[in-house]
Amino acid sequence: KKDSSAEYKEGEEVTLSIKPEALDVSTEPTGFSGRLEMESFLGSITEFKIEFNNCFITIIHSNTRGLLPNYALDDEIHIKFNPDFFRIYRKQ
Repeated sequence: KKDSSAEYKEGEEVTLSIKPEALDVSTEPTGFSGRLEMESFLGSITEFKIEFNNCFITIIHSNTRGLLPNYALDDEIHIKFNPDFFRIYRKQ
């Protein structure tokens, strides 16, 4: 989601802020995928650490929504994004 007070130019460097809850794993291809580095079952949530475009992202998946697919380390993980929770800031 764009900062309403800012105009961005193509190619301008920005910082993208994404809450881990705004991401989720998917069994269906989404156009975005990464490699599973770590999976931690933490009771009501499972935390995934995924290598994505030469950086790491964390996804927090609620375990109350049903069963998770079985993933192994280094598996390709499809990633769903909810852009309503993104924030874009000018790089300082």
